Amino acid sequence: MEFSHLTHASRLRNQTSAAYHNCLDWSLADWSNAIAGETGEMCNLIKKIRRGDSIDVKDVGKELADIVIYADLLADQLGLDLGECVRQKFNEVSDRIGSNIKV
Repeated sequence: MEFSHLTHASRLRNQTSAAYHNCLDWSLADWSNAIAGETGEMCNLIKKIRRGDSIDVKDVGKELADIVIYADLLADQLGLDLGECVRQKFNEVSDRIGSNIKV
């Protein structure tokens, strides 16, 4: 899936779903706090895995997906293309560490 498809679907869902109408006026802080909340939930699952609890890794995947979705929504609010941001940052790090692997 490309980020552009996610961005389009998220915009449409936020505009048409009654459950999401309350987030149409979210501030940048609201979006970033949502990312932090989902990150905390994912970290809690990883903590439980580390201590030996039986955690389905698919649940970790769901939290990671929530993080990406909120990050895409925040990027869209800022007029950024998250996919392009990720590509540029990946390539920047490759240059910094002397790797010729780029996306």
